[in-house]
Amino acid sequence: MNWTKNKYHEFHLIMDEEMKDEIKQIKQFRETGSISGLIVKILQFLYPKIEKEHYFGKEWMYRYKFVNDNLEVPRENTHIYLPEKLYRRLKLLHQDLNTYSIAQLIRFFIQFFLDLVKLYGNNWKKNFLRTRDRA
Repeated sequence: MNWTKNKYHEFHLIMDEEMKDEIKQIKQFRETGSISGLIVKILQFLYPKIEKEHYFGKEWMYRYKFVNDNLEVPRENTHIYLPEKLYRRLKLLHQDLNTYSIAQLIRFFIQFFLDLVKLYGNNWKKNFLRTRDRA
């Protein structure tokens, strides 16, 4: 998908401090220089997963999922500047899968990505692409 020449949507969500710290440990964070920039890159990279979830995912039935089950973990406001096309896809996913919020979807995909990095280390991209191509 061509992400250039897009308008941007400023999106606000709450993230827990632990998730933000994990994102900051990713090498590409140093290249983008911002949480927003890296989250957008993560979502763009996971776009095939987002589409697959949209077409084949089960409805979430508006169940609220806590930002973090540990209520002691601090939460922080986060602003993400989403390309308009990506934002519209997330809006459709939110509507069609009956999710509680778009923020919940974004946190879900970020956690999926962080789990991928934990599982495969520096080879996360190669392994994700290989498993994605088989699906």
